[in-house]
Amino acid sequence: MEQNSSILLFSLGSNPTLASNVAKLLGINCEKAKVMHFADGEVFSKPMISVKGKDIFIIHSTFSPANERLMELLVFLNALRNDDAKRIVVFIPYYGYARQDRVIDEGDPVSALLVSDLLKAAGADKLYTCDLHSLKVMPKFGIETENLSAMELFANVFKERLTAANVNFNDVTVVSPDHGGVGRAQAFAALIPGSSFAYADKHRPAPNKAKVLGLHGEVRNKVCILVDDIIDTAGTMSAVASKLLEDGAKRCWVAATHGVFSGNALERLSNAGVSTLMVSDSIENKNPSISTISVAPLIADAIKREMAAR
Repeated sequence: MEQNSSILLFSLGSNPTLASNVAKLLGINCEKAKVMHFADGEVFSKPMISVKGKDIFIIHSTFSPANERLMELLVFLNALRNDDAKRIVVFIPYYGYARQDRVIDEGDPVSALLVSDLLKAAGADKLYTCDLHSLKVMPKFGIETENLSAMELFANVFKERLTAANVNFNDVTVVSPDHGGVGRAQAFAALIPGSSFAYADKHRPAPNKAKVLGLHGEVRNKVCILVDDIIDTAGTMSAVASKLLEDGAKRCWVAATHGVFSGNALERLSNAGVSTLMVSDSIENKNPSISTISVAPLIADAIKREMAAR
């Protein structure tokens, strides 16, 4: 895309490297934003350039501290509307509150929907997510929403690594850590021709704790690629990885779009025998033990489509 004075790209601080990479792919600048936190906890954010009559694109993941990052975005959206921005498209690669997507017990909130309503009320016209935790909730969002997926990017990298390691794709099993991720893992397996598919039966005795009841599918003597959308405490992933190796898997590789890594998550994965860990840059990390792919091409292509449709 040639430099286009009618569009402006912003990052509010949660994804500076990702936003810079997107800007490079588009051949535009990432504009400056002012984000402040006052002593009483209030947030102030605004663009440092006029946005009047412009198409605005924002890249801003709402990981920890989730509430602060969400308010930074909401206040920024209000500032854009107050300055008469033409259209505002928000990219939230990691969508905080995505896991609060349904009522489990009577009286539960559905905070994933609440956040979408807040984005619309603050001034956003469209939302992009990346490997949203549950696509079932997306049609209920209060704002036009499109989900991007990094699964093909992951699959391409793994195919290169498998080939380099002289591993036949027929000796690969893609594994879902639970019933909820079966569709994602099946789609991933389809991207590695000849690979098979398996999934784990999981029970949660308490929040962030997982017990693997069994595995369904062939894992013995296989290179297993464990695929999920989020790694938070790694309770589930480490438990499934241990079970895979216990049941005879040759190796266990792990891929997840969003590496939250709360607490001792990385230690758990290492202790479970995970030999390769790969995440995207939806949440920035600088740990050299973690392989990272960039979702910048997905976002840049989406922006190009948005502008072509205008």
